[in-house]
Amino acid sequence: MGRAQKVIFKDLCAFDPKKAAESLRLRHDCYMIVVARILNQARLKGLKAYRKDLHYDSDDSDELTEETLDVTMLESEQIEYLLEYETIEEGEDIEQRRKGHYVYEDNFNPSVINMIESKTSYERLKEVCRFYEQRDGTDVEKAMAQHESRAEKSAKIFLKKNPRISQDEAKSLGLAISFYTGARSETVSRGASLVARQANGVIIDENIRQELKEAAIILYYLVKALSYIPYHWGFVTRCCKLEDEELDLYTPGFLITWIQFSSSTKGKKEADAFKNRNAIFKIFSLTGRPIQDFSNFPEEDEVLFLPHSTFVVFQHLISHHGTQHIIYMRQVELGLCQWSVLWVDDRIFNPKWENKAHMESAAAKSLNLNVHFIPKSSTDSALSFLRSPFGQRLKNKNTFRIVTDMNRENEKQTHNAGARLIRALRELGFENECMVFTSDERKAKQYLRSELKSEDPESVVVTIDTSKLREFVDFGRSPGAAYQSNTASSSAASKYEIPPNQNNCVLLTTGSFNPVHPGHFRILRRVKDYFEREYEPQWNVLAGYISPTHDSYVLSKLTDAAWIPATDRCKLIEGAIKHEGVALSSWVAISRGESEWPAGFVDFDEVTENFRDFLNFTLVNKKKFVKYPINVIYVCGLDHFNKCPAVARMTKQDYIASAIVYRSGYEEQHIRNSSKASGVIYVSLTGERDDLSEMSSTKIREFFQKPTTSTAKIERFIYPNVREYMIKKQKS
Repeated sequence: MGRAQKVIFKDLCAFDPKKAAESLRLRHDCYMIVVARILNQARLKGLKAYRKDLHYDSDDSDELTEETLDVTMLESEQIEYLLEYETIEEGEDIEQRRKGHYVYEDNFNPSVINMIESKTSYERLKEVCRFYEQRDGTDVEKAMAQHESRAEKSAKIFLKKNPRISQDEAKSLGLAISFYTGARSETVSRGASLVARQANGVIIDENIRQELKEAAIILYYLVKALSYIPYHWGFVTRCCKLEDEELDLYTPGFLITWIQFSSSTKGKKEADAFKNRNAIFKIFSLTGRPIQDFSNFPEEDEVLFLPHSTFVVFQHLISHHGTQHIIYMRQVELGLCQWSVLWVDDRIFNPKWENKAHMESAAAKSLNLNVHFIPKSSTDSALSFLRSPFGQRLKNKNTFRIVTDMNRENEKQTHNAGARLIRALRELGFENECMVFTSDERKAKQYLRSELKSEDPESVVVTIDTSKLREFVDFGRSPGAAYQSNTASSSAASKYEIPPNQNNCVLLTTGSFNPVHPGHFRILRRVKDYFEREYEPQWNVLAGYISPTHDSYVLSKLTDAAWIPATDRCKLIEGAIKHEGVALSSWVAISRGESEWPAGFVDFDEVTENFRDFLNFTLVNKKKFVKYPINVIYVCGLDHFNKCPAVARMTKQDYIASAIVYRSGYEEQHIRNSSKASGVIYVSLTGERDDLSEMSSTKIREFFQKPTTSTAKIERFIYPNVREYMIKKQKS
């Protein structure tokens, strides 16, 4: 690519927060690392002979041109058979080393993700981008005007594809890509690097570390934006200038990881303006993201690789009398992540493969929750990977699963290919969970029984159901799945005889509940009463769920003294439900899924969506408890509705509606303009308005922190268990 990458991106990708201590140095010039190499000389000779057969080797490299080479070889999985003979360079801690960086592929370092999320907003991102545009010597106003214009256009695309994200977030995603690609007004001159401007070996001071943390918001939105863009499976070309010691590492058989964001151009041909650079990479991409629709330079047809993308080097040619290097590589997925799925299907690399959407859905679930897929088209290629050191790392890990089709036209025995694969991988010692996704469930089970003679074929999931497929490849990691233990144990879910009604629904409310008070339950009661007595058509409320927000979000909004940890907030809610008696406990329960989510904060719209998916998968598809899908009604206050467009936007999805309850001090014009058809239902309240306005968690905290005459009347709204807890908290 011709444009220089902004230095801040290189700094952020190279920075290792675990090692950025006063006594440690940051290696800034590290762009690529060798992951593995082939040490077996016989295998290396075999690779050379194989390349020669394909005309990739010649006694005179200058004779080799694009016309004489079969570059489509990069499209073949046969190159990936090399993985079986690789020796991992860094040993078993390779995954941990990746996790040291701020960002590795679509994952953030867990030590900083909560810090980033608590400070994200479009306005904050603009501030940071403006700072770096100014430091790079650009015409700041002109550059930012272009970025904001591009962000507005890109936001429309993101919102069209992902209606549950907010306008603010959509613009932030667009701005991050615009900032990465650069403004057309930018100068050639670049500001000095945060780290490179210091002499090698100089200690990284606290100010620089803090600046990198503040700038991490750019990475947050850029990685999040790319996660919404489908993969490009195909050829790309990258031109750049490399030093001799870097070029020496691009040796056939080596596995190379690029730790920076890496730009390339779609297609097999390099751009004329850059073809004279000393290194030209011809790459077959598996997870590069095409950003043409979001870039300030759409004519470049750019494909962007995330940091720590990995490639196997197939050939390195030197032409033009030693002045130009042409390096042929294929991107590979090695399962060096928390969640990975080996997916085997003979049509998997077909651009029109019908299951690609399921793969991309799981691969873009949420930051740090994304599944990485290892695509293979045959039994042989899948087993070759499993025999490799990378496959062996995944053996019997519960975070690695295998999906296969049953029939594969590219194998001699086409009808039972999936069953033969499962038998072979069991013989290799892989007891990982497997699924056969097929069009004929009966025949698939028959083939499994025939192949798995000594094993219960029921240990393999066989399905034709796409919802079961999505649940399987998502590892049940969605926030909705985390509700399982809570819903299963509640009387509302386990004892209630659910009538066959198309208007069955459950209520869901989210919030800090810091601490809980009677107003929270009174709102649920009022909404239930409204739906069952006043609303037309009448709805049948089966249950209500209270979902406390994750600590990472609550703590970012409150001081340490005011914050109540999630485990305690959940216990206080349980005690309050018990105190209210059977009239409430018979239908209201707490759900811990959101508050205990290991990757951190999950926003309310995603919680609602996944809760709906879990309920209907469990109660309709799996257990057959109900005939019709259950609607999830998200319950919130008027203030939340006025502030968050996603409350209304998510109701465009099936089986989701929002019940908005009056809250004192907030205007009602917007909500009154919303029609019933929109899925937004206003519960305006009448006589309850005064009582509800007196109840708030803030007033309860103030009562215990500094009791006054004005806070005394809140005392009657404090549950006994809450009183006991708050008194102890104030004394500690």
